[in-house]
Amino acid sequence: MGDAFHRHAGFSFVRSCFLRSQLTLLSVLLAVAAALLGFYLLRTKEMHFGRIAGGGLVMGLGISAMHYSGIASLEISPPIIYEPVIVSASIGIAVLATYGALFIVYAGEKFQLPPLVYHGLGG
Repeated sequence: MGDAFHRHAGFSFVRSCFLRSQLTLLSVLLAVAAALLGFYLLRTKEMHFGRIAGGGLVMGLGISAMHYSGIASLEISPPIIYEPVIVSASIGIAVLATYGALFIVYAGEKFQLPPLVYHGLGG
């Protein structure tokens, strides 16, 4: 029910909307491939900053690619206009958030983070 309201509010300004299934499928495949590659980079007994950063970068870029290719699959009127600064910021946020999540999962106990920092990063 809440999703229906969200969709109605989000697309209330749109006169027409069509979905291109090939790009939608591509967005799903990008997300799955990025997650698999990111976790593959983290398959090691020796966990260090470079591996976590690499996994966060791959997964964050994959999340961004999934979102923007999913949005590109929409043919709507009026068309979507992108601001390069906002797009760059959203990609940076995705990479940092993914890095933070991976750091919590893979390195939180190793570095013995204080509970406040551990939960703050998780939030």
